[in-house]
Amino acid sequence: MMSTFYANSSWGNGFPFGPSWFMGIGALGLTFIFAFVIAVIALKGYTLWHASKRNERGWFVALLVINTFGILELIYLIFIMKKWSKDNTPRHHESHDGHHHTQ
Repeated sequence: MMSTFYANSSWGNGFPFGPSWFMGIGALGLTFIFAFVIAVIALKGYTLWHASKRNERGWFVALLVINTFGILELIYLIFIMKKWSKDNTPRHHESHDGHHHTQ
């Protein structure tokens, strides 16, 4: 049996987020959704930048492909970055010619 929420959708076929749904949440709701989307995109970019900088290809691909609305990004920043910061041992990055460079 289909719930009333889905049955009253203007798009039918059980899709809950039709145009009337967006009209019903009001300006404040749309503002919240817009702010949340912008925050998630910024968080994803920041996290991808750190994973790339640390040469963590596995994390980079996972963060890029898996969309968890910021949850995986926060786990990475809070637990993985925190662990790395406490070690104070930056990873060695190889240059394009394959040799390690020291400063």
